[in-house]
Amino acid sequence: VYHMKEDGWVKVESTDVSDLLHQYREANQ
Repeated sequence: VYHMKEDGWVKVESTDVSDLLHQYREANQ
């Protein structure tokens, strides 16, 4: 999973973050 930060793309190796990001995308569709 990659998150956009001010200094560029930062890879996040976290299933919890992945799940949260997925839920965020689902909620904003």
